[in-house]
Amino acid sequence: MGGRLNCAGGDHSWAGGLYARIRVGNEFDDGICGFSSSDSNGDEGTFVWSDYRLDGSGLAIPFDSTGPNQFAIRAAGGLRWGGTGVNSTTSPAFTHQVDTSANTCAGGSGIANSRTAINHPLLNGNPNAVIVMTPNYGPSASGIAPPRNPLAIYYNSAADGNCAANRWVIYDVTTTPASLNNGAKFNIWFVLP
Repeated sequence: MGGRLNCAGGDHSWAGGLYARIRVGNEFDDGICGFSSSDSNGDEGTFVWSDYRLDGSGLAIPFDSTGPNQFAIRAAGGLRWGGTGVNSTTSPAFTHQVDTSANTCAGGSGIANSRTAINHPLLNGNPNAVIVMTPNYGPSASGIAPPRNPLAIYYNSAADGNCAANRWVIYDVTTTPASLNNGAKFNIWFVLP
């Protein structure tokens, strides 16, 4: 444990920050530092981080686990990862930038540069990744517009339309897709199940 007033009550658990609590088991020597999970192991394998949050009277507000094998974070200042940046290959949150000479391909309609393949070592060859993608226009005075049409993402298991195999591909879902502008950006965040 790290911080203050924390409780790592589950077997093989960790609690840090201020008043992070992992539910304890119901065995005799499990202690009473948090709520019981009603089983012998408590919320085993759980990691809880709690930010510095006080109620109106200056008391710490607890942040409790709700089950085993959780990774629970309460952070009012937000989450960030080192290595995040344009076309980062070291972070699960990064900005993918279209390069029409390197990472675009034609769609089923034959429109050049209507799709862009993401190249990330944790995503390549991983069709089970869960990905959140949003267009990123950039600064209002100098940003490069992504298509205004609806966009989606799919896993390309076999090379098609000049798209590399075993990559995630962003594409325009309309029947007449637009070409992607060189330099257009997309925010990517992913988790691996």
